Amino acid sequence: MMRRIFSLFFVIICFSVQAQKTIEGITFPASIQAGNKLTLNGVGLREKFFIDLYVAGYYTQSKISTGDNAMNKDESMAIRIVIVSDKITRAKFISAVDEGFLNATQQKTQPIASKITDFKSCFTSEIKVGDIITIQYQKSVGSQILINGKLIKTIPGLDFKKALFGIWFCIEPADGALKNGMLGLE
Repeated sequence: MMRRIFSLFFVIICFSVQAQKTIEGITFPASIQAGNKLTLNGVGLREKFFIDLYVAGYYTQSKISTGDNAMNKDESMAIRIVIVSDKITRAKFISAVDEGFLNATQQKTQPIASKITDFKSCFTSEIKVGDIITIQYQKSVGSQILINGKLIKTIPGLDFKKALFGIWFCIEPADGALKNGMLGLE
């Protein structure tokens, strides 16, 4: 009997340790609500020139371990980004987004150009350390952009979702280690 109790206790401890993850002092909850209950798929750190810029958690309905599925699946999912560096400015963020959309669409942004403009218009204020940018996709709603928990804009269309999530999950993502971390591969 004592052995069963110990085994059950061990399983509960292991599950709760895996349920949430902490990276660079930022703890990502095991799940979030974004239309549906989404579970933490993985977390990663965005670095550039050895400078930690932001950490990101990827939330999904079911485990996703390939960039192709992360981009193309038409189901609820979210990316939560927490800014950890004062090196990220609004201008640098917009520039990185432009490059990311080009990579995600293989230089074919014209069909979604107005949606990209809508997305960039969400970032009117300067970005600060501690800001939380959440991008959540719901099949019947579209891509919702939240900044510090406040819904800024909803942009419809699976075509835009594919390009937006492609910034992090395409063949040439913003950061390969970040992609692998969010896919739960690291």
